[in-house]
Amino acid sequence: MPYHLRLLTVTLCAGLFACANDSEPTAPPPPPAATGEADVSVGSPGDHVSFFVIGKSWNFDQDSDGQLALVDMGYFAEIFKTAGGEVSAAFTQLDAPDAEPIPFDDEGDGGAVLYGMSGVRHQALDTLDAELPNGDYVFRFSTPAGEVEGFDISLSDPDGQTNLPPGPVINLEQGGAVVANDRIAPGEDVVVSWTPFATGRADPNGIADDLIFVMMKDCHGERAFHSGRPLDTPNPLEPDKPSATLLTFANDEVVIPGDAWRPGVHYTLDVEHARLLDTDKRQGVVGMSTYAVTTHLPVRVTGDAAPGDACPADE
Repeated sequence: MPYHLRLLTVTLCAGLFACANDSEPTAPPPPPAATGEADVSVGSPGDHVSFFVIGKSWNFDQDSDGQLALVDMGYFAEIFKTAGGEVSAAFTQLDAPDAEPIPFDDEGDGGAVLYGMSGVRHQALDTLDAELPNGDYVFRFSTPAGEVEGFDISLSDPDGQTNLPPGPVINLEQGGAVVANDRIAPGEDVVVSWTPFATGRADPNGIADDLIFVMMKDCHGERAFHSGRPLDTPNPLEPDKPSATLLTFANDEVVIPGDAWRPGVHYTLDVEHARLLDTDKRQGVVGMSTYAVTTHLPVRVTGDAAPGDACPADE
């Protein structure tokens, strides 16, 4: 299969991981028959979907000396719902002759984001680009307030190349001093900073500036921190609230509060820089494309873990 995306209706973890699926794509549903004037009482698709995005990304691991090592690269597509929003029959398709529609598979877990990802991870841009070529991608999906069809977003730089941003280097401070990633004190705030997002910029369309995400999971796979998502999309840690701590290219640090750091627990801290290549808004829904990079840093808190908190590797 030349392309494949998976779709999980979950308030998804950040950091994008491949999911395999061997089912063949189903044909997209036919457009709804014209019924005359729209029923304005049902609202608009923007009442159900805040934004969608398609992008390519690469991932780096950072060691204790601040050196980065490439992990892999891949592509993804996501549809971010509003609180209580509903989406179905979602497809995207390269706007090119003989391109097949790429379906989003609905697995259902009752969350704020529909998530898609290729089942293949790459070590080189040429194989990534061969699987998902640069170009215009057309999105279509259904909501209870109407259909979104023919919404095209460009996934390409002006030169036609895939220019992924460089990986950020993460720095940690606690108590006003630099702290090693394996010597975090429990219960105390940590200032997380990163090297500048040099290729970041304000959006010329005025929709969404280039984005930064800071995310953290514990060794049990549970979210411990998420800096927030754009366009009033619910924060994964607080689904009933908008993402008030959203970061853009202009930010250079964020504070992870002390209550996130539990004694003896290991964490993975991620910092993502996302260049937005194209943005548009139709029917209340924002569409965007991105080239992104994420740096992963293992972090360990000192002390003895509480009962039930111990990481599997320490048991």
